[in-house]
Amino acid sequence: MFIDCESYDDINSRVSEADKDGFVSPGYFNMMYGISRQVVHNWIKRDVINAYRYEGKEGYFIFIPLSEVERVYEERIKRILARRERKAKQKK
Repeated sequence: MFIDCESYDDINSRVSEADKDGFVSPGYFNMMYGISRQVVHNWIKRDVINAYRYEGKEGYFIFIPLSEVERVYEERIKRILARRERKAKQKK
């Protein structure tokens, strides 16, 4: 689910209040786990992941709390990676 922020200051305050561990962008999932940005956006739209969104004169930003990354890793990403590994072994 997207949590919309009204201003750049609003997103900074919400970000600091919501998660002390930090935030990542949708591209982080691709870099770390090979999960496409589109899959991450789909998860946000389907309420699998909560993310903060801001669009204004500073640009368009999506911030995902690291706690959400850890949760979705346990719930979904582990299965995806295990399935990929099984398929790779079957091809050998």
